[in-house]
Amino acid sequence: ASMFYAKEVLHLENLSGGESLTRARDLGSVRSGRSMGFVLLLGGIRLVFLLCVGLGIDTIVSALFQLTVEHPAFSEFTLTCGWLCAGPFVATVRLFDYIDARTRREGWDIQVRFSAIVERAEQERARSLVL
Repeated sequence: ASMFYAKEVLHLENLSGGESLTRARDLGSVRSGRSMGFVLLLGGIRLVFLLCVGLGIDTIVSALFQLTVEHPAFSEFTLTCGWLCAGPFVATVRLFDYIDARTRREGWDIQVRFSAIVERAEQERARSLVL
């Protein structure tokens, strides 16, 4: 659970492999109980997507096309579709949880605001030098 944010840190903070693992461990170690619960929640979300998409595809095939498919490959197909449909939703939830972790641990929202203030000041200074 302490490595829960490894993907987000690797992609969003542009750190090397070892640094990103250390950073992810630092972010997740304080919130290990929450991270473990979140892993279970995401598993539950994926399960709900698997069931809904599987039942939806089965209903469409049986009611609309009036077919009965009992082949095991069909159930694997529906499970794969459910897993793929859940992917974007799970990724969005993980991203929002990463932002929440950064905000609560480091005051990330304040860092972003101060960075914007500094950038605006540098742009104004550059404009005044040009004029």
